[in-house]
Amino acid sequence: MIGLLPVFVDLGNRPDPAHLLLDGRPACELTLNTPGCMVDLGSEPTIHLLELVRTDASGRIKERVRRWINRPGVEAELHTNGRCEEATRSCTFNVAWAHPGKLDPVSLMLSLDGQAVWDGVTSTVKVRFPRSRPPQIVNAEAAFRDGRRATFTQLLHGSYPETTEASLQAIPVEADAAAKPEEIASVLRKAAWEVEGVEQKDFEVIFVIEPRAFERLPNLAMAAMQNLILYSTPLGDAQRIRVLVPADTITSFDVLSATDAKSNPSIPVRSRVAHPGPSQSNPSSWVRRLILADRQVSSIDRLRTADAVAVAGYTLGASPRRRLIVLIAASSQEDHSSFSPAQVQAYLRQTLVPIAVWRVRDGAAPGWPEGLVLRTPNDFAAALAKLRRALDHQYVAWLKGRTDLRSFHPSVPSGIRLARPPASGKSAEGAKP
Repeated sequence: MIGLLPVFVDLGNRPDPAHLLLDGRPACELTLNTPGCMVDLGSEPTIHLLELVRTDASGRIKERVRRWINRPGVEAELHTNGRCEEATRSCTFNVAWAHPGKLDPVSLMLSLDGQAVWDGVTSTVKVRFPRSRPPQIVNAEAAFRDGRRATFTQLLHGSYPETTEASLQAIPVEADAAAKPEEIASVLRKAAWEVEGVEQKDFEVIFVIEPRAFERLPNLAMAAMQNLILYSTPLGDAQRIRVLVPADTITSFDVLSATDAKSNPSIPVRSRVAHPGPSQSNPSSWVRRLILADRQVSSIDRLRTADAVAVAGYTLGASPRRRLIVLIAASSQEDHSSFSPAQVQAYLRQTLVPIAVWRVRDGAAPGWPEGLVLRTPNDFAAALAKLRRALDHQYVAWLKGRTDLRSFHPSVPSGIRLARPPASGKSAEGAKP
């Protein structure tokens, strides 16, 4: 979202006004008679924070509501309430959760004073005291099928009971040398990262393919048909592989699985091509579908490459998996996107989404980082293999709390970096690995 944005609020029946802040700066004052105003988001795709605050006579904030704009992802939530009875030496808790896709957790764990007492998905938990004294703190952790996680911590006794709930945030990092996830976690903790854990499981890739890009490689489709492109397909175990074609209306294709299209509707869609996933007997089948996907767009009146990459960045920024955008550029047409390549790369840095650029024609995609040039089917096979190596050096670090990515500049240990485009806009192809 860019430009002027109308904002309307519900102030309830209270007469005292509220102030709307945009990125910490006053935007307007709102009252019961004037409950709306316009805010200017500017012309660049960037993450913004809207805050509605009420203050007391001394100016201290007594009420605050936050809403993010252009920040990828919707959080999962978890809540636990209940109590422990010393007479029966037992605790009873009611557990509730919410997920943007209405999913139930695949795992749910409860701990009392740091000791695990329950492992199982249920809305009511009854457990015995793990120790002789009544527990003071209950902690719940839930994991969902799409990778989202949520935690909830509550102080059970005390003069000022406190509650903390948060979704763990997935932060992708890259390592120069392959290592076990627990080794990466240890290194990050030593650098003062509040890491709950590090994973290296599924990954998600979006190919942004300019229309008719592979027509410049006429032998590529035939090579894929004959299984000449890496019979052991290097991306065959990807959780999701998608294609965006940056024509007039950005068109989305799910290359691997029809279920993926249903589970992630965040890409604007004019049409989808859905097929079963790759089989062990024919692992290059998805490669053929990838090569043919851009031919689904018969004509182009307006090329929108930068806009399509921005959409891909918004989508992958919400992913709890390793992620990567691949831009395959070939068009000689002018890019008529709303955004420039520099603006989109700045947004990808904010949302922590790395990008690789492959060109099928010299001089294609001006303004984007340098990258590989594809002239033969072997070049395409080598590019896929290099892509897989890059993903193998990427990890997902789960951070406690909710980090504002706009001001996220952590101390990064030597040999590890945040997974995102370089600030200079230069190619990352030559960087390790």
